[in-house]
Amino acid sequence: EPLMLEISPRPDSFSGDFWLPARRISLSQQITDNEKLHVGEPITRTIIVDAVGLEENMLEEPVWPDLPETRIYPDQPQGISRDDGEWVLGHKEFRYAIVPEQAGELELPEIRLDWWDTVTHQQRTAVLPAHRLNVLPSETGPSAVLPPSDVVVQPDVSRVTPVDGALMPATSLVWKASTAAFAVLWLLTLVLYFRRG
Repeated sequence: EPLMLEISPRPDSFSGDFWLPARRISLSQQITDNEKLHVGEPITRTIIVDAVGLEENMLEEPVWPDLPETRIYPDQPQGISRDDGEWVLGHKEFRYAIVPEQAGELELPEIRLDWWDTVTHQQRTAVLPAHRLNVLPSETGPSAVLPPSDVVVQPDVSRVTPVDGALMPATSLVWKASTAAFAVLWLLTLVLYFRRG
């Protein structure tokens, strides 16, 4: 005798962005530990979705609200499905590199994921609380005071300075400046030589 399955339609009362019928869905997060976060430095937030009754490929990416003065770079989601002998268990991780562009308090926003509880037949919302971070000013920002021209400054090899969109060590800039100065002096020498002749 063939096995009969009863498939219920999506309830009209469901207001979520994605249809996620499951026995249970939970959200958790991991945030890279960076006590001294500066402007322009990335921090990683990983949002983890676990579901009972849904495979990982059915789990949709949570929606982020806009974060002003912040760049967000999503990574490729990673997921796995397994079976506990009774239900399929879906696990998916969404990883984001977050780069603050201004100093002050940065709030990684609350994340809400609406889903349909197939046990109680009602809509539920999994909530991930907001997380606050303190962002310090950039260590290499434009506010740095330039030294007087008669003071000799040893180049800091560890710092990098953007040149035409690329990153170039500060020492190579010193070499370029020195080479240009020697080229100018050499040209002046040639001009003086030919004038005397």
